[in-house]
Amino acid sequence: MNIHGKLEAIYIDAWKNGIHFKVVGLHNPPNNVLDLERIAVISGHHNTVIVGDFNALSIRWGYPNTSATGKAVEEHLDKSAIIRISARLTFLSYGGHSNTPDLALTHVNLSHMITLSLRDPGHGNGHRVMYLQVNYKCP
Repeated sequence: MNIHGKLEAIYIDAWKNGIHFKVVGLHNPPNNVLDLERIAVISGHHNTVIVGDFNALSIRWGYPNTSATGKAVEEHLDKSAIIRISARLTFLSYGGHSNTPDLALTHVNLSHMITLSLRDPGHGNGHRVMYLQVNYKCP
């Protein structure tokens, strides 16, 4: 079953030393057809970070197959200046398997300035908390 229009997202405009950053946190439910056009305009900004549970299976980030949502994310990465920040496994299920449903994407402009770390949350939902630090040097 595919669900349309169930994407949950929060968008934040932030400024640091006069530099404008756009930050998007999102949750895409399993089997939802992700409409990346909704965030494409934001992702064109040079200081953009998009992070969240995409539920987008792709062999590019360790899944055995690629889902429709994974293909949509791959195509967005291929045709834009947005790249994926590599991370180790972000989810550990109660059954013991691990995967990477949580992704961190950024504009290539910021990619060399971002440090990503994962921490165990201390609660039982299985998702590790993603911490991104932007080490932006003002011109």
